Amino acid sequence: MPASPSLSDSTSPSSQQDPLRERVSTAFGKLVASAAELNAVSDEIATPISTIEAILQELNLGVSAWTRFELIRDDYDLHYETRYIGYTKFSQRWGLAIRRTTGIDGQPETSEEWLFNDAPRAYRLKALEKLPELLENLAETSGETAAKLRKGITLTKQVAETMSRIAPTKATRRR
Repeated sequence: MPASPSLSDSTSPSSQQDPLRERVSTAFGKLVASAAELNAVSDEIATPISTIEAILQELNLGVSAWTRFELIRDDYDLHYETRYIGYTKFSQRWGLAIRRTTGIDGQPETSEEWLFNDAPRAYRLKALEKLPELLENLAETSGETAAKLRKGITLTKQVAETMSRIAPTKATRRR
C-alpha cells in the first residue's frame, strides 16, 4: 500500500503558498516603494511644465505647433503610430499637450490628445527631450503667422477703404 503524503510534504498546497506569499509580499513591497518614487518624480516634472505653460500663455500666441518625438511603424501590415509634443488649445485652454495618431497607410487615421501632465507617463518621458525643438517650431510658426497676418492687414485695409468709398452714408440710407 502506498504511503499517504504527510502534511510536511514540500508539494502540499500550504507549503507551496509560503514561497508564493513571500514572493508576492516582496514584489508588492518593491512596487509600493517604486510607485511612491514614480509619483514624486512625476509631480516634480509637472512643476516646470506648468511654469513653461504659464510663460507661453503670457505670450498670448494663439498658434499651435507640434513636434514628433516617436514613430512606430510595422511595414508588414503598414500600421503606424506617431507621437507628438505640442502647444495647442485643449479643452478651452492653451498648454503643452501630447498627441498620438495611429493608422494604416492609405486609410484615415485616429488621434488622441492629452494635456501634457495627463498623458501616459511613458509618452511624457520621451517627449521631454523634444521640448527645445518644440519651442523652435513654435517660434517659427509664430513668425510665419505674423507674416501672413501682415499680408492680410494690407488686403483687409484695401477692402475696408473700397467699401467706405462706395457704401451709402447713414443719411442716404435713412431716406
